[in-house]
Amino acid sequence: MAYYEKTDDCLYCYKHAEVLKISPWGENSIRVQSRVMGEIEQNEYALANPEKTNVQIEIDEDKVILKNGKITVEVSTENNCLKFLNQKGEILLEEYYGAMPARSYNHLSGNSFALEVTFKANKAEHIYGMGQYQQDFIDLFGNILSPVIKILKV
Repeated sequence: MAYYEKTDDCLYCYKHAEVLKISPWGENSIRVQSRVMGEIEQNEYALANPEKTNVQIEIDEDKVILKNGKITVEVSTENNCLKFLNQKGEILLEEYYGAMPARSYNHLSGNSFALEVTFKANKAEHIYGMGQYQQDFIDLFGNILSPVIKILKV
């Protein structure tokens, strides 16, 4: 069972050993932080401090909502998955929850973890770029992509 906590302008979601912190980050933007086996650190490192905005947070039985300007994030109380919507209520991005959880943590060492997040695909979306490797297709949609940059000698 999940537990949700509302602070001044942030939403905390606790489920099992995971903590999610959802907060406004300037006008029309949202920052999501995640941590397993501990509390979220308050260090901002190289991020600029965002301007204060008018945030609306609602906690219901079915979903929890944080709205900041033109963007809204919904948290499903069933599986703790996130859904990002624009001001028209159209889905911008949605976590995929299937046989595996949407967020998977892999232990590295000490209290360090690598996080892998899975999102639902938008069938109308096309992905081009990634340096245009020598391959037989241009549209990369639906392919598993490695974020590692490959340096090739020609």
